Amino acid sequence: MSGKGIRTLALLLLLILVALPLASCAGDGETPPADSQTGQATGTGTGATPPAENQPDRLQILSGGSTEYVIVRSWYASDWEQRMAVLFQDTIRALTGITIPITEDYEDAETGEIRAAKEIVIGTTNREDTYTPDYEGVGDGYHVFVSNERLVFASKSEGGLYLGIRKFFENFYAVDIETDKLEQLDFTDLSVPATYLSKQAFPSGEIPYMNALLDDYVIAYAAGDYMQGRMAYAVSLALKNATGLELDRVGTDAPAANSIVLRGTGADGSQMSNGRWELSVSGQTIAIAAGDYYGFTAAAGYLRSAYVNGHYPFTDGFSSRGSYIDTLGELNSSNAYAYQHTGDVRIMFYNTLWQNRTGQTSYDDVPAAERNRLQAEMIAQYMPDVLGLQEVDGSKRDKTGEYDIATLLKALGYAETLDPAVENLIGYNCTPLFYNTATTRLVDSEYYWYSVQSGTAANNDKSSKSLTWGVFEQIATGDRYLVVSTHMCTQDADIRLQQAQEAMELIDALVARYGCPAFIGGDFNASIDSSSCQLFLDNGYINAREEADMTTSLSSVKGYPAYSEELGMMRPNSTGVPEKELASLDHLLMTNGEAVTLTVFGVVADECTCAASDHLPIFVDAVFTADPMAGAEWSERY
Repeated sequence: MSGKGIRTLALLLLLILVALPLASCAGDGETPPADSQTGQATGTGTGATPPAENQPDRLQILSGGSTEYVIVRSWYASDWEQRMAVLFQDTIRALTGITIPITEDYEDAETGEIRAAKEIVIGTTNREDTYTPDYEGVGDGYHVFVSNERLVFASKSEGGLYLGIRKFFENFYAVDIETDKLEQLDFTDLSVPATYLSKQAFPSGEIPYMNALLDDYVIAYAAGDYMQGRMAYAVSLALKNATGLELDRVGTDAPAANSIVLRGTGADGSQMSNGRWELSVSGQTIAIAAGDYYGFTAAAGYLRSAYVNGHYPFTDGFSSRGSYIDTLGELNSSNAYAYQHTGDVRIMFYNTLWQNRTGQTSYDDVPAAERNRLQAEMIAQYMPDVLGLQEVDGSKRDKTGEYDIATLLKALGYAETLDPAVENLIGYNCTPLFYNTATTRLVDSEYYWYSVQSGTAANNDKSSKSLTWGVFEQIATGDRYLVVSTHMCTQDADIRLQQAQEAMELIDALVARYGCPAFIGGDFNASIDSSSCQLFLDNGYINAREEADMTTSLSSVKGYPAYSEELGMMRPNSTGVPEKELASLDHLLMTNGEAVTLTVFGVVADECTCAASDHLPIFVDAVFTADPMAGAEWSERY
C-alpha cells in the first residue's frame, strides 16, 4: 500500500474513533500539544456541554468535495488573526483540495450582509454575542468548541490561536502542521461532533509551554561585564522585534528564576568561543551562552527567527545551538574569517576615530574610552599579526586611563613598534603599528611625518597625516614583510598626491633595503580612482580588494556613531553601510609581492565596529608562496 493510502486508512480509522460517543477529545482531559509539557488541558468528557436543541449532532464541514461553510474573521482582525484564518484555509486546501472562503464579520441588513448559518470562526469577532469564549479561563491559551453550527477557534494570542488550530488538525487529520509535509488525501469529508472541545490554558502566548509570563522576565547579565551588558540590549531588541515586549536588563550575579540569563559557558559547563552560541531552558530559566559578541549577536538573531506563529518552542529541557557563521549575509561576509586565518599572515588597518567630544553637530557624543573597548573586542576576534591604526591621538591614549588603546591591545598580546611620543604639533604618533608578539617578531620600525601639509588644517589634523613603517618576521615561517600605516590629507587632493609621492619613495627605498613584500594601508582620504591612489597603481602596486581570491564590495566608510544617553552606550548612528568599493577611503595596497598570494580581503562590519568609528577595519590574509627564508636571504628571492 502506498504511503498516501496508509495515511488515508489511518484517517478513516481516526474519524471512526472520533465519531464514537465520548470520543473527539473526549477523555477526562485533553493531552497538551506534543511539544508542551506544561499548561492545563481540558477535554469534553462527560462534562461537555450537550448540543443545543436546534443544533445538529455533528457539523458537516466538508462533504462530497465541497463545503457550505465560510471562515469568518473580524472586520478589525489583527495581522496574526488574518494569518491564522489563511493558515486554516491553506491547510484544509492542502489536505482535501477544497477551498473554504474567508469573509469578515461585517453585518449590514440593508445590503444583505448577514451572518452565514455555517461558520468557522477564527479569533475575536462579533459572533461572541452568541457564545462565551472563556478568555479569562484560558489566558493566552486556546478554546476550540462548537456553538450551534459554528466551529469556534477562540484565543487572545497568536501563539494560542495557532496551537488550537494545530491541535485540531492533529485530532482530525493525524497531521502536525508544524512538522509534517501536507499531502492531499483520498478521503476529504470532515465531520466535527457537536461535543468537540479542545481547550488549553497558557499564562503567556509567547512561551506557552513554560507556565510563566514572558513580560515578567528580565534579561540578566554578569554584573560589571561591559560586553554582556551590550549584548543584553541586543537580546532585548531581538525580543521586542519578535514579540513586541520590551524586557528590563539587569546586571547581577544572582539572577532570578524568571530570567533570560547571559552566560559564557554552555549548559554542560563547556566554554563557548569562536562565535558559537547555545540557548537552553531549565525550569523557568532561559540561558543564552556565548563567549564573544559574535555568538551573542547570532543568538539574538535566533530569537528573532524562532518566534514563529506567535510563540517560542521553549520548554523545560529545550536546547538549540548554532554559530554566527550561519547568520552572515553579503554585507558582512568578511566576518566569516574572524576565527579562521587563511594565510601565513593577517594585516589589518583601522581608522579608530579620535577625540572624546560631546555635543558636536557632526558626530554627537563619541566617548573614546568606550570606543577603545569596542575596537579591542573586535581585534580580539580577528587577531591580526600586524595592526595599523589611524587617528590615535591623546584622546585615544593616556586620556582614557585604563582604557588606553595601547593598554587594551597589550592585554591581547600586542606590542607597539615605537614609543608613541613623536615630533609633530601634538606629540603623538597617530598612525601607530602594533604586532602580535605570539606570532610576529619586530625587525625594524620608524615614524615619518609628511613634509607637505594643508595650510587650513588644525594642528591635530596636520599631526595625524603621517606614516609608520615596520619590518616584521613571522615566527613560524621566517617570512619577512614591510607594513606601512598611513593617513593622508583630508582637504586637498594636490597635497594628498604629494604625500603619496613621499610615501612611495620611502617604501621603494625600504623594499630595496630589506628585499621583502610591502603592504601600505590606512585612510587615504580618497577613492581608489583618485590621483593619489592611482600613483601607486601606476607604479606597480596592486589593490588587495581587487586581487584577493575572496573579497567584498562593502565600503569601509559609514556614518558617525553616537552615544545613547537612554541606553548608556555607543550605538551606530546610521542605517546600513554603502556597498560600492568606490566609496571607500581606506585601502590596502601591495608591492614587490610576486611571491605572495592574497587569499582574503575583508571589511569588518559588526556590533563593535559600527558603534566605534566612522570607518570600518579592512584586512588581508596573505600566503608566502616561495620557500621560507629569513634575514639576508630575502634579498636573494627578489
